[in-house]
Amino acid sequence: MLNETIYGVNHMVAVEEISTPPHIREVTILQLMLECEVFSEWMKANIVDNIEDLSVVWEVVDGEINIDHIYDHDSGEVYWNAIDRESEWNDNDDKLISSLLMWAELDKTIA
Repeated sequence: MLNETIYGVNHMVAVEEISTPPHIREVTILQLMLECEVFSEWMKANIVDNIEDLSVVWEVVDGEINIDHIYDHDSGEVYWNAIDRESEWNDNDDKLISSLLMWAELDKTIA
């Protein structure tokens, strides 16, 4: 069963940086997505400033939370999708997903 957690774009989430002290810093969820290069240049110029709420869709599989996708709660546009990223998974995906799993309190859901 898929669950959904909605965040305002200014919701703060921690990011763990292994290589640079301090090792944990806080950024907005939108800034995290920008840092992780989720958005194309066109999206940065034309869409990002209009995003108000982001939804993280996730499920529990074998006792572990798996993030399925992240989308604009108002427009429905999907910005990050695990299936689409599977063959191109990189450090940015790790940073995004790890930060959300560790610090975003995904269990605060709506039905």
